Amino acid sequence: MVSVLGGGVSLFNALPIVTRNIWHTYVTGLHIEHAYPGIQGMGFSLLFQPTEKDEHLQRIRDEGFPQYTVWPEGDRPLYTSIIYLEPFGGRNLRAFGYDMFSEPIRRAAMERARDTGDTAISEKVTLVQETHQGVQAGFLMYVPVYKKGMELHTAEQRQQALFGYATARFV
Repeated sequence: MVSVLGGGVSLFNALPIVTRNIWHTYVTGLHIEHAYPGIQGMGFSLLFQPTEKDEHLQRIRDEGFPQYTVWPEGDRPLYTSIIYLEPFGGRNLRAFGYDMFSEPIRRAAMERARDTGDTAISEKVTLVQETHQGVQAGFLMYVPVYKKGMELHTAEQRQQALFGYATARFV
């Protein structure tokens, strides 16, 4: 699974821009529902500053999602909104716009991935896709995506270079 997320990171490294359609094509081509049982989906979470939030909201809304918002509500020093998610339907739609940095267990894994440059796995969490019936515990895997051309030798450099995360959810 690490190599599948690594392939997602490679998309960001190889292409000038990764669109929702490109992410969809990549993930659906993996046939994760058959090849990787237990994976609930793959996504990309974008990192942005509070000063970029209004522009971010407008850009996603202009892509055809007029009700899109970053959640949970509240001001934070950084946001990591889930903007690409496959499969993009059903329960997975509940995670669209979720700021994983807002939750301590997810954030700890994300910071570990960011600072080391390696894959990190969260502790057990309740996935935001769960309903009130048959709730299952799950975990998440994160691989950092860094901005192109930046130095990545130290944790501080990686923090400055972070663009977002390729993620996968498991039950």
